[in-house]
Amino acid sequence: MDNENIKNLAGQDPEQAIEWLKQAAEQGSAIAQYRLGLLYYQGEIDEEYFGEWQDWMEKAADQGHEEAYELLREYYADMQSGLEHDGYV
Repeated sequence: MDNENIKNLAGQDPEQAIEWLKQAAEQGSAIAQYRLGLLYYQGEIDEEYFGEWQDWMEKAADQGHEEAYELLREYYADMQSGLEHDGYV
């Protein structure tokens, strides 16, 4: 999801859209957890909090979200093989 898609979620206010995603993620929505994690992972949300992507992805994967599971699996495989991973896909 890029900035344009975020804007579409809340008119022209991407910050509001992110807040909505956070609320939905905190309430247990696997889709919102995945999307929020992806935004952190891609650097669309404050890079200072990059590590948050993993927490949200794990929550989504724990609920059976396949894309979250796959992203985590690939990330951990890269880390085990010693590949550098900057997180921005």
